[in-house]
Amino acid sequence: SLDLEKNNLDAISASFHKFHGPKGIGLLIIKNNFLEGYKLDGQLNGTQQHGLRGGTENVPGIASGTVALKQSMKNRDSKNIKIRTLRNKLVKKLSCQFETELYQNFLNKDPPKGTYLVLLGPPVDKPKYYIGNTLLFAIASTNKMICNVSIKKKLDALGIVVSISSACLSQSPKASHVLDAILAPPIIKRGVFRISLSDQSKESDINIFVKEFTRILKNKSPSN
Repeated sequence: SLDLEKNNLDAISASFHKFHGPKGIGLLIIKNNFLEGYKLDGQLNGTQQHGLRGGTENVPGIASGTVALKQSMKNRDSKNIKIRTLRNKLVKKLSCQFETELYQNFLNKDPPKGTYLVLLGPPVDKPKYYIGNTLLFAIASTNKMICNVSIKKKLDALGIVVSISSACLSQSPKASHVLDAILAPPIIKRGVFRISLSDQSKESDINIFVKEFTRILKNKSPSN
């Protein structure tokens, strides 16, 4: 939760689907002295709300998004603890399947031989530095070519949806500005995955993901 006055925020935006509201609609709050002080102008604007917006609002979307936000904020502290606990369990379960290595070791020209789970971002023992519902990691291997696109397709077929921050075969330097910013080498980029948890996530979901993800990585046949 955010206290807009206490945090002295100039502006904040949010997509409703991030808290289980409808897709395609969100909110933008801008402090008035920030708006007028910098003489901000909309890129696609109209005549309403200081010339920043045009057209009729999506009233049903706003109404349902408001309800979703209220529901999401109920027992928020306990929900955050639950999600963070699930995230930590996910890291632990993945670490049991793959040897975990520090990201810094892959910035060298000769990374360790083998297949590794490389956690990207702050360490797990510093929870105040990371978002509790999101995990970014890479499977880095010096033994075989890892392709996150292929792995994602196989997971999709099983009803398991994950995000990949950079396509394994993409030659575009804009494939992921985040990975470029942390100087990620190709061995990291082609094996990056982002896992997002929600208030509806359960430990059984974690177990299914780890089981199928490990099976796919190790080229094993699916079990009943």
